[in-house]
Amino acid sequence: MKHNDRTRIAIVTESLRPYLEALLERVEKNSLPKIELENKFPIVAFHVDKAGYYSKLRMAQSSGAAQIDKLAIDSVKQVVRFDPLPDQFESGIDVAIRYYKSGVCLKCNN
Repeated sequence: MKHNDRTRIAIVTESLRPYLEALLERVEKNSLPKIELENKFPIVAFHVDKAGYYSKLRMAQSSGAAQIDKLAIDSVKQVVRFDPLPDQFESGIDVAIRYYKSGVCLKCNN
């Protein structure tokens, strides 16, 4: 990776910060109830298009428990549509959300 590529990634990430925080907040409202995850933390991945609609929703990493995996998927399905993406993201973004006992975190790649 060239220095300019790293700079661009940092700028992209920073410009998406408010959007990603809002996205995470929407998913967290529907997040897994206080159930024991037994140190198995599911990861749900999906694509968000320019208009804010998600597609390609899938389990990127199973918790090993079908009930927990279903709850993780359902926490995204309940959102239906996120806010439209900022103007500079024409092709959408890929998002992965990892569920922990204490909450969720997300990772985004454009």
